[in-house]
Amino acid sequence: TFCDMTTAGGGWTLVASVHENNFQQGDNPNRPDGDGTWANTVTFGDAEAAT
Repeated sequence: TFCDMTTAGGGWTLVASVHENNFQQGDNPNRPDGDGTWANTVTFGDAEAAT
């Protein structure tokens, strides 16, 4: 866990960070760049709305 206290409006807490878009890269000749399992640009909402 990382808490950023320097960015305007901080303390922001990093909950998760996934950087691997090539989780199974090279395993499937039909998907040479990986299957995109971890590629997602959609967020699930605001922290304020979490209960």
